[in-house]
Amino acid sequence: VCSTFSPNVRDKFQFLVYSKNPCTVTQLEGSDKHQIEEIQEEATEIELDGLWKGDSAAGSLIYPTWRNNPQYFLSVKNPGYTQVTITLEQSESGSLEKIGFYLFSTPDFKRIIEPSKLIYEQEFRTVDLTTVDIELTQGNYVILPTTKTPSRERSFKLKVIGTNIAITQVQEWKMDIIDGEWKEGTDGGCSNYPTWQDNPKFYLTVPEKTKVFIVLQLHKGVKIPRIGFFVLYSKDKTYTSFSYKAQSLFAKDHSVSYSIDLEAGKYLILPATFVPKERGKFTLMVFSDHE
Repeated sequence: VCSTFSPNVRDKFQFLVYSKNPCTVTQLEGSDKHQIEEIQEEATEIELDGLWKGDSAAGSLIYPTWRNNPQYFLSVKNPGYTQVTITLEQSESGSLEKIGFYLFSTPDFKRIIEPSKLIYEQEFRTVDLTTVDIELTQGNYVILPTTKTPSRERSFKLKVIGTNIAITQVQEWKMDIIDGEWKEGTDGGCSNYPTWQDNPKFYLTVPEKTKVFIVLQLHKGVKIPRIGFFVLYSKDKTYTSFSYKAQSLFAKDHSVSYSIDLEAGKYLILPATFVPKERGKFTLMVFSDHE
């Protein structure tokens, strides 16, 4: 049965059949359609209630808080392509906010920490309801609904329709958060400068092999052109001698992130500005599977 995806789409086409042995293809006329058993995959419709409130009213990707928004794990189980309809509806209390959502691919059930796997961004619009049809391959995804700006508290509904799909809230990482500051004596810049080891130091103990996401984020109002961090490894299992392990990019952004697989051991994280004597407060966040 040759078909367009939607009804009432009309045009000419060519149908080719290749086989090892001779065969004959005959078109059935409209009056013969009763000979074909109807094929219909029943779509699954999943509707979830959500809330942007407090830290979870986190805003779009242009804000460093974006990862705190509610997130939902979507599994698409059919081989090939599956059309999925995603609808986001905000509550009608008060004036409408600009709403939209992001779609990420993911290898696991965990909360999205850094945006490198972003595959779709819904346009932010001041509407009560926004919807999109998107074709997805078999795999795992995370839907992140959000208001465009942070602190816009309200409830919402997320509806997902598709064949052979499942959706649930994401699993949370183990997380540690600590504040720091580049100030006189701890503003050593990056490793291009001999003073780079004067930067603030944070000790990290990894009990067993694990994937770690490290996020360095400037405090609100702090303006520093480039920030990044270094990860050092303790060569003698003490906090007295360290060797270079990895580093993030030094980015012109309010936050930078880096993911790394770490073996069990002791590590040192050094947040840094790109050049010395740039000062301000920051937050360091470490996400992992283990404490």
